Amino acid sequence: MSRFQKFCLAMSWLSLFAVGCGDPKEQGFTTPSTNANGTDTNNSIDDTATPSLESKEATQAFRVPQRPWDLFAHPDGTIYCSAQGGNKVYIWDPVSEMRSEYPKQLPDVQNLFIESDGTIYFTRTDYGVTGSLSVVDGNQTSVVYDQSDDGFLMRWPMDLVRPPNGNGWVIADYGAGVLFVVTEDGQVSTRDAGSSNPQSLLFVEDTLYVGGESGIYSIDWPDGEPVEVDQRMGLALVEFNDTIWSSNASLGVFEVGGSAVGLQQAARPGSLLQTSDGLYFADHVGEGVWIYRP
Repeated sequence: MSRFQKFCLAMSWLSLFAVGCGDPKEQGFTTPSTNANGTDTNNSIDDTATPSLESKEATQAFRVPQRPWDLFAHPDGTIYCSAQGGNKVYIWDPVSEMRSEYPKQLPDVQNLFIESDGTIYFTRTDYGVTGSLSVVDGNQTSVVYDQSDDGFLMRWPMDLVRPPNGNGWVIADYGAGVLFVVTEDGQVSTRDAGSSNPQSLLFVEDTLYVGGESGIYSIDWPDGEPVEVDQRMGLALVEFNDTIWSSNASLGVFEVGGSAVGLQQAARPGSLLQTSDGLYFADHVGEGVWIYRP
């Protein structure tokens, strides 16, 4: 079952669930603002304000039968890619140009984070109603966190990053509309993300960038407030050539606060990853993972 199908089921659950959840932080769910072709339809975001450049050359690196979702580089140089269905993760070897399947199923896997020692963390969601940060533990998977210390539940946790000190977590929860912040001693709290549906995170030194359907925000970490830096939808974030790039279906890949960069091969580029080989971007509508080599 794809993530878009999960939204339909989640809405029926949430109509009942919301009756018992009066937390003022709760933002609720909205279906991703795309039509069947993957075009953003959120009229509050003017993606036509910045002209696109001439298309840059990108080639399809590999395909994911269940459609790709999130990309992450493993310390061994391979690229891990979660799929939108089947609890699957695929592995792409850029040297042999061979794709293999990760031998373990990761239930309802969303986004990935792989430590330098190879430990795999991943976010997951149960139809958008409840979710967690989990870890691969031998042949099993274990829940690490699924709520804040005051009982605020994770709903649809997506992107996850380590803060500048390298300990703890910051997790963007698309469904709950907040950031979950885990300190190095394991305390879990929530805070304003700026975007009402955060789904992408990037630390550049002590600044956290948060992308989502309602724009891209910066937060001076750890005590700053969200400041809008780009009103356009930001599905992914990456630092590339000393600039910050994001993506959406209307512009493809674009500079945050600047112009489109001409990478429009994917119908809905929803994950960006820089490696020594170039910039990978995953199509959330099609089956392709593309690479741009500058």
